[in-house]
Amino acid sequence: MIQKYFTLLSGYTPSHTSYQGALYEIDLVRACVNRIASECAKTTAVLVNDDDKIKNFIISQYPNDTMTAYQFYYRLATIYQMENNAYIVPVYAEKDKSGGIIGLIPIQPHFTEVIEDEEGDMCYRFTFNDEIKVFKSWEVGHIKRMQYKNDLFGDSNDAFTNTADLLVAQEKSSASTIKSNSILRFMAKLNTPIDDDEDYERQQKMFMKNNLENNESGVLLYDPRFEDVKPIESKPLMIDADQKKAIENSVYTYWGINEDILQNKYSEDTWNAFYESAIETFFIQVQEVISKLLFSREELMAGKSVKLTSDRLGYASNKTKISVATQFVDRGMVTINQALDILNMPPLPDDEGNVRVIRSEYINAKDVGSTLAGKEVKGDGKNGYSSNKDDGIPNEPGHGTEKNRE
Repeated sequence: MIQKYFTLLSGYTPSHTSYQGALYEIDLVRACVNRIASECAKTTAVLVNDDDKIKNFIISQYPNDTMTAYQFYYRLATIYQMENNAYIVPVYAEKDKSGGIIGLIPIQPHFTEVIEDEEGDMCYRFTFNDEIKVFKSWEVGHIKRMQYKNDLFGDSNDAFTNTADLLVAQEKSSASTIKSNSILRFMAKLNTPIDDDEDYERQQKMFMKNNLENNESGVLLYDPRFEDVKPIESKPLMIDADQKKAIENSVYTYWGINEDILQNKYSEDTWNAFYESAIETFFIQVQEVISKLLFSREELMAGKSVKLTSDRLGYASNKTKISVATQFVDRGMVTINQALDILNMPPLPDDEGNVRVIRSEYINAKDVGSTLAGKEVKGDGKNGYSSNKDDGIPNEPGHGTEKNRE
C-alpha cells in the first residue's frame, strides 16, 4: 500500500507530468534535439575496475531485447532534452527481482510521482497509458536538467513557450504568404443593376467560372457588363531576415547548440565547445546513475563504475591528430596501434603494433633531484640529461654540451 507523498523541504509536490511532445513537432527543435541525441548515442561505454561480461554486454552492446546501445542512448538523450527528466529502470532475470539485472530500459511515463511506501522507503510511481509501475528509488536511474523549483525533478520547458509560439507563427506566416501569392484576385465594376444578393452572387460565380477555373491559357475574357477589371495586388507581411535570425538564435541558445553544428559546418573549436556543454554533461549523469544501478555501495566505494566516453579526436584536424598521436607514443601512453586508430589507419598485422615505445631522452621524475644536486645521471646524457660541472643544472634534452654530444 502507498501511504503518502515523500516529504520535501521545498514544499513542492514531488511529481512530474510529461506534456512536452508538442515541442518535438517543431522542425527546428526536433533538428536540435536529434543532433544532440545522435552525438550522445555515439558513446563508448566501459566498465572501470570490473570485468563482468553481462554488465559490459548491457552497457556497450544490447541494454535490452529491443534496443542496441546506440538506440538506448539516443532514446535516453531525446527524452532528457524534451522532458528535462529521464528514467532508466532495470530488467531482472526473475519476476521476483532475483537473479540480478540482465538489462536496462529508458522509460517515458505520462506522470511521475515520488511516494513513500508502507515500509517508509522512497519510491517512484510511474503512470503510463493504462498501467502503473512502482520502483524503489534505488532501482531508478534518474537524470535531470534545469532543476530549480523541485528537489527531485527538473523543471518543464515552459520557459521556451514564447519562442515556440514565435516559431509556429513564423511557419504559418510563410505558408500563408505562399498560398496567398498563388491565388488570383480581381476587382471589377458591373455596369448593370444587381437585383438582389442572389443575383450578385450569381454574377460573381459566372465571372470566376469563365475565367479562373481551369484556365490554362492565362487569357482573361469578360463581356461589356464588367468595367475596370483590375487584379488585386496582395502584399502579405513577412518576418524580415533579422527577426527570423533572432528567433532561431533563441532556439539555439535554449538547446545549447548553434547553426554550424546543426548544418555540419563546425570547426574543431566549435565542436569541442558543443561537446563540453551539451554532450559531456549528459555522459556524466548517465554514467553515474547506471553505476548506481549496476553496483552496490561497497563496489562503488571500491572504485567500480561505468564510464562513458566519446571519440572527440574524430572531429579534430589532421594536424591535431598527428600531434596527439606523436606525443602519446613518445611518452609511452598508447600503443602504436592505438596511435594508428587516432589517425583512422588500420592496425599493424600480427600484433606488431600492440607495443608501447618511449623516447630514450626522458628520465624518471625521481632522478631529477639527484641530478640537481650535482650527481651525474647514468648514461651521461643518453637519457636526456647531462652533468653540467659549472652549475649542476641539467641541460634540456638534445641541448647538452659539446662534450656530451660527442
